[in-house]
Amino acid sequence: MGGFDTEALKGLITIAQVAAACLAVAAAMLGLGSYAGGLEVSRRADVETAKLAAVAARAAEGAALANERAAAAAERAGALEVAAAELRQENLKLTQHIENERDARVTLEKNVASRTITPDQIAHLKSILGPHAGLRAEVVTYATDGETLQYADKLLQALKAAGVDACGSASWTGPPSSKSVRVGGPNADVFIAALIAIGIPAVPGPSLPVPGLPSNPLASIVIGPMPPRV
Repeated sequence: MGGFDTEALKGLITIAQVAAACLAVAAAMLGLGSYAGGLEVSRRADVETAKLAAVAARAAEGAALANERAAAAAERAGALEVAAAELRQENLKLTQHIENERDARVTLEKNVASRTITPDQIAHLKSILGPHAGLRAEVVTYATDGETLQYADKLLQALKAAGVDACGSASWTGPPSSKSVRVGGPNADVFIAALIAIGIPAVPGPSLPVPGLPSNPLASIVIGPMPPRV
């Protein structure tokens, strides 16, 4: 049997060692490659995460801005509604004021309008009093009331046109009455009925005394101030 070749054995060992070293280096390189790949993946994941976070932040900022604008719009809408309600209230007050002014004007016009006697009333009065021959009357009124004086003169002329022996006087000094026309004395009922028939409210009144006579031969038609109209 021959002996081992020491030099050959050393060569084999050396080759084996070199191979093992090469394998170790290769394994290390593989490991480093895997680690580097993992780092790259992790880096890319971090980049994508950062991008998503930025998008989310912008979305949150946009949502906050939208909410802020919506709140501002709601506040403006509320303010506009309040202003509109106040304007409607002012319009109602103005409308009511205009209506009150109109009613007051109509009432004033009624109150200041002079009493009058129309031609139709005169014709009707003549047809009523015509059959009563010999009627005599004195139209008496206040001397200080211009409208009453004018109305008394209109009634005096109407009585004369109806055939009544009538005269006028502004000597009444008695207390005013709520009734604008009062009739007393002879034939008072005839005059009252005739005046009412032509639309002049008349009621029984006093018979005025005549100095030196036991009684007044004339019917006393007392014209008072124009009563308030409603």
